[in-house]
Amino acid sequence: MVKKSKSLAQPSWNATVWRYMGVDKFFDLILNEHLVFNRADNFTDKNELLFDWISLDQHASGNELKQTEFDQRCKSLKESAFVSSWSAQKNESFGLWKVYLGGNNPGVAIKTNYQDLIKSFPSSRFDIVSGRVRYHTPTRGKAFDYMVQLDDEQLIGTKYAGYSYEHEVRLFLIPPSTNFGGQKIVQIPVSLDSLIHEIWLSPWIASWFQSTFNEIVDRLRPSILERIRPSRLNDNG
Repeated sequence: MVKKSKSLAQPSWNATVWRYMGVDKFFDLILNEHLVFNRADNFTDKNELLFDWISLDQHASGNELKQTEFDQRCKSLKESAFVSSWSAQKNESFGLWKVYLGGNNPGVAIKTNYQDLIKSFPSSRFDIVSGRVRYHTPTRGKAFDYMVQLDDEQLIGTKYAGYSYEHEVRLFLIPPSTNFGGQKIVQIPVSLDSLIHEIWLSPWIASWFQSTFNEIVDRLRPSILERIRPSRLNDNG
């Protein structure tokens, strides 16, 4: 079950959302019908739940103990929160293709809307929370006081303003036990027919591979074959 966060803003029900991924993760999705939630400390973005950009303000005030307690709270959340990141934008994003595919690599973007994303989880043993990420620009002397009073959902859903180009919509869960067997991912069953409106191919998928890609999709999940779309971007760099 997915519940809308009371602490984070929500996209409109019909807002278009995207999920960029490599072809390996896409085939895993349609073969096993689950969405992977990544533990926050497993992200390639090491700034996740790491608010170094506010530390200077608090150290200057001389309250190192309060800073240490806040850092520990963030570390605990980083080691227990599992996240699935989506982007609420009307059109595909050249920048996000680059970021999520690590350069000019083949991949796909799942296009859906917020309502069907939320409804695509028929059942889950965990409560999943959803909401828009908040992008914060620190104000010197006030940043720490602002951050320390946020609740856990707000902290998980807060990033430095330098990442605002992502327009991220975040789904996340925290299992009841922080000792979750050392797992770095959680796999949550999804309804593909509800989740997938369209499958956009990255600008760097070669024409010969498009045919192979279509053949594999036709074997694994023929009902979604007609939802494949080419990127509207043209980049050979």
